[in-house]
Amino acid sequence: MGYRISVDVGGTFTDIVSYDEERERSWVTKVPSMPENPDIAVEKGIKKIVQQLGIRYEDISYLIHGTTVATNALLERKGAKTALITTEGFRDAPIEIIELEHPLRVDKYALVEDSGGAGKYRGGVGITREVTVLAESACSVRPMRPGIKPYGLFGGEGGGTDSGGIILSDGELVRVSRNVKPGNKAFIRTSGGGGWGDPLERDVEKVEWDALNGYISLESAREKYGCVLDPKTYRADLEETKKLRDKLRASLRLK
Repeated sequence: MGYRISVDVGGTFTDIVSYDEERERSWVTKVPSMPENPDIAVEKGIKKIVQQLGIRYEDISYLIHGTTVATNALLERKGAKTALITTEGFRDAPIEIIELEHPLRVDKYALVEDSGGAGKYRGGVGITREVTVLAESACSVRPMRPGIKPYGLFGGEGGGTDSGGIILSDGELVRVSRNVKPGNKAFIRTSGGGGWGDPLERDVEKVEWDALNGYISLESAREKYGCVLDPKTYRADLEETKKLRDKLRASLRLK
């Protein structure tokens, strides 16, 4: 058990939040940001909260960092001139815009856990959208890769396939309907990317991060990556992980 530290670097202040895993308490402090060298404020903020709590740096079990510096640069038009060129179908519309322009309520927009193919370099995970239809509509949902997994390479596993459909009033799942009623549901789950390389060679720290952030499940961490993670802290037991990976490698050689 230890302290989790999160840092948010803003344009004016850098906020630091500490969470005591044992006592389940949190503390917040802030220091002035230094736009010309943001990492100085991060160091000062962590030092300040460590001194306030009377703890040691080695008591910090997890550190996560985020920033709005890039967002502020965009808003204030201070960044470099850039352009993003994509095909017309490349869109990630905000929930607010979807609900404003269409008779839909977005119930879920999330990553699809375990959809990325396992590998030394994990495949990217898919996303899911689930909506409730609010008016009589015609609707179609057409998954493009429902049967064939995106390929893995050099020992990596294939990614998850995609799926989707419309759930009508009688519970029937269809791909196309001109008779969608208010309250009916529709969903889409995209496929994940294929993995590259042996999953048992993936860095343990990356497996910890993947599990903590919902990219993979604890079961997948154990069965595919050979990592034994604590279900509360998502930290790996390095000794048990080595034993499990050796066991899994031996079983693969027997096959």
